[in-house]
Amino acid sequence: MSKKSSGGSTFARDRNIGTIQADLFTRPSTDFNKEGSSGKQITCVTNFVPVLTFPDFELHQYHVSFSPPYRKVILKRFTSVLGDDFVFDGMILYSPKATLGTNFDLNGQHPTTGEAVKVNVRRTVTFMPNDPQAINIYNLLVRRSFESMGYHQVQRNYYDPARACTVQNYNIELWPGYITAIRLHEENLLMCIENSHKLLRRNTVLDLMLQAFNRAGGQDAAKRSIQNDIIGNTVMTMYNNKLYRIDDIIWEMNPTSMLTKFDGTEITFAEYYQQQYDKVVTDMKQPLLFSRAKHRGQSGSQSPAESRDVYLIPELCNLTGLTDAMRVDRRVMQALAQHTRLSPTKRIQSSLEYLRKFHNTPEIKNVFGQWSVTLGAELATVTARELPVEELRGRSQTPYSYAAASGDWAREARAAGMLRTVGLATWLLVFHRNDYRKAERFFSSIRDIARGMNMSIEPPIVIELPDDATSAFVQGITNGIEKAGRRRVEMVVCVVPNDNKTRYDAIKKVCCLEKPVPTQVVKSQTLDNEKNFQSVCLKIVLQMNCKLGGSLWKVSIPMKDAMIVGYDLYHDSTLRGKTVGAAVSSLDTDYTQWYSQCELHGNPTELGENLGKFIEEALKQRYDRCSNTLPGRIIIYRDGCGDGQIPFVKQHEVRLVRDAIRAVGKLLAHPDYNPGLAFVIVTKRVNIRYFKQPNHPGGELLNPVPGTVVDSVITRPERYDWYLVPQCVRQGTVTPVNYNVIEDTTGLSPDHHQRLAYKLCHLYYNWQGTIRVPAPCQYAQKLAFLVSQSLHESAKEGLRDKLYFL
Repeated sequence: MSKKSSGGSTFARDRNIGTIQADLFTRPSTDFNKEGSSGKQITCVTNFVPVLTFPDFELHQYHVSFSPPYRKVILKRFTSVLGDDFVFDGMILYSPKATLGTNFDLNGQHPTTGEAVKVNVRRTVTFMPNDPQAINIYNLLVRRSFESMGYHQVQRNYYDPARACTVQNYNIELWPGYITAIRLHEENLLMCIENSHKLLRRNTVLDLMLQAFNRAGGQDAAKRSIQNDIIGNTVMTMYNNKLYRIDDIIWEMNPTSMLTKFDGTEITFAEYYQQQYDKVVTDMKQPLLFSRAKHRGQSGSQSPAESRDVYLIPELCNLTGLTDAMRVDRRVMQALAQHTRLSPTKRIQSSLEYLRKFHNTPEIKNVFGQWSVTLGAELATVTARELPVEELRGRSQTPYSYAAASGDWAREARAAGMLRTVGLATWLLVFHRNDYRKAERFFSSIRDIARGMNMSIEPPIVIELPDDATSAFVQGITNGIEKAGRRRVEMVVCVVPNDNKTRYDAIKKVCCLEKPVPTQVVKSQTLDNEKNFQSVCLKIVLQMNCKLGGSLWKVSIPMKDAMIVGYDLYHDSTLRGKTVGAAVSSLDTDYTQWYSQCELHGNPTELGENLGKFIEEALKQRYDRCSNTLPGRIIIYRDGCGDGQIPFVKQHEVRLVRDAIRAVGKLLAHPDYNPGLAFVIVTKRVNIRYFKQPNHPGGELLNPVPGTVVDSVITRPERYDWYLVPQCVRQGTVTPVNYNVIEDTTGLSPDHHQRLAYKLCHLYYNWQGTIRVPAPCQYAQKLAFLVSQSLHESAKEGLRDKLYFL
């Protein structure tokens, strides 16, 4: 193709971002410099490719009306006038041609009835290359390119069943594919190309049902088992590659049941699937699966056909995803990892493979060329920065560091001692009598380890149980607390024979809701590993100290007047439509003591109101702990927020937080209290990847080291955002985390924000290393998980100033 292409940088930035929806803006102004300066600059390869437009690019929108309203079936008859490169959605037509005119009529006949049809086509607007409507067209062209390559679309992603790989012995099939998205980034239009795998179980839902009925226990037990295994999970219908979440099993219906078609005629489900998809149903007694329609808002793109309730035949549905048993089976996970955990070099090679096919397939290049657009031949690079390695301090206050490449300080932490210890005088050690020797050895080990770290652990009140039933553990805990008498039980440690969830939930409920006391549940099997016994005991001692209110280490954060808050959500496992919102906030100036709160809510309004209540109570608690002083800054890290929720969070939740701040100021006789507020959205699930260039020519690409920041090129022009890789992975590729500052009156610079976020990734006390998100976010996630999966209500007040949920 002889046309010369150009990148999006030929357009002025202000004009570029002027096409972005106004309520998505979080950047203070278009000329705001959001780039930091700390650290060593390096060059990284990304999984982005430039989207290039030709100088003659044109995209025109036409309104189309029909009389009578036959729509698309008629429009296809006018390709001689309209061309074959238009896109029509039922009312709006998009075309790269301006030669169609501004307002014209087309006359023709209906292909079957012969009735005269008049079509009016009126041009309404012309778009620039970076307009949202143009970007929608580019994404449509990408979809056509995948179809030309033989890929199948599953939801918004593309997979190649021809290259499916079977995980031997586990009846699992993996389809390799890609996730793609084109959007306007800092200066140019870029397309993200990320690898993906769709996991299918090769057995059908009917296979699972028959297995359940063949097991002993009767029909009622089989039905309960089937409902537990299927309801709430996702299946794929192989005849059209669609995914459905199963909401119910209709035992009273089967493939011979009748359905009503659009034309009013009735047909059996078996006949419908044979006529529509050429699928012959063999078992006429199987029940039907029910998938409830997902209703979307006005911005949703769901078609009417996709928004209907659907009845599915189990025989024609394949299960997707992993069962709980598969997830805890190390052999299964290792077998999957061989296919899905790609090294940085292999991941980038896969992205380049798509580009190679794109540029070597004339049919695809011609389709793009008709719209005056193409893709670059190479992946984009970006200048990143490696932030300085942080120093930590334990009991000795002597700073210690760690290897930057690993982000791990387990050995150094033990040598340095715990920053603040809390002695354990009165506590219960509960176990089944078969585990007596293990419990005895366990106590001896944790006592010695704690003594070496300046923590005293006195002999426990021993509760030896005659059996391992859930009720026995609950009763044993209750009896032990009564046995302690006037002495306050400071902790309950239970050695359990296995990871039975019913028992675990019962232990947590009695110790968090009825008789509030921190708990430590230890699986007996973990005490059998001779090689790792001391390491396991060390980690338990560290956890116990945190749950008692102690601290393990700190990092240097010069800003002493702030309250830092993490907020996250988790859907309740038993209450439909309910979500647990959890907030964890700092209580001290070193950010090593935390206060936790959580509530269940049923809609976004309640969520925002709860966050306001959390901030109000957190400020009161910190005021009491910090000599009756209020923080000068409040920094909130908000996890669990999708892109579509940003306008609501910005307009609603931020306002409620400010209302809570004012209310506390009035309550505490500080009517003019107006601290700086930063509200930062933290997004873990991103498809963006960047990798460090090889140390020598021809070498392998490397995962970026912990602390690698990217704040240009691949960031968004409308956002005050950056990407941070805070932790190390030993297999596969590391995923960066996105930070989007939607509100900031703290006076902190972008560099301060980036370094603070990285420092906070060091303060999670359940891991001797950096983690993916700031510690208060991870604490909030752990709390929300415990409440949603085990407690289903908030823990008692006496536990909230301790990390009891670790």
